[in-house]
Amino acid sequence: GGSSPAAPPPAEYALYTHRAEGLRVLGAEDAVEVRLAAREWEIAVVAPVRAEGEVRWAPLGLLDMLNGGGAVLSSSLALSSPPGEAAATAVVRAAGRIGAFARPAPLEVCVDDSPVRFEYDEGSGLLTVNVAADGAEVEPLELRARWGPPAEEEEEEQQS
Repeated sequence: GGSSPAAPPPAEYALYTHRAEGLRVLGAEDAVEVRLAAREWEIAVVAPVRAEGEVRWAPLGLLDMLNGGGAVLSSSLALSSPPGEAAATAVVRAAGRIGAFARPAPLEVCVDDSPVRFEYDEGSGLLTVNVAADGAEVEPLELRARWGPPAEEEEEEQQS
C-alpha cells in the first residue's frame, strides 16, 4: 500500500505569552527575541494556525495554567455548507479560561453544544471563553466556534 504525502507545515503560528498575556501571529520563518531581567520568567504557547478560506484558527488551551497549551487534546477547522460557513473545534482537558487565535471573530461559540458568552479582541484575534468547573471530575470539553452568515438576520433582510 502507498502512503499519503505528509501535510505541509503551517505557514503561521500563534504565540501567546503567559505573563504578558500577549498574542502574536508569526510566519514559519519568523524569530522572536525575548529579554528578561534577572529572576523574571515567561512561558509561551506556540500553536500552528490552521486556515480554511478566510478563517484562521489556533487553540491555545487554558490561559491561566502554566502549561495551558498541554490542555488541548485535539483541534480541527473545516469549511461547511452552505458556502461561506466554517466551524472550528478544540477538545480541552479541563474547565477554566480557554483561549484561541481566531480570525475573523466567530459568530457563535459553544461548549459541549451549548452557546456561551465569549470575548474577542479585534486587535490580536484572541478569543476567550470562561468555563466554570462544576466541582465534579471534569471530562474533556468541546469548544466549537462557528463562522458564516447568521440565518435569522438574512431572512429578516430579505423580507424587508
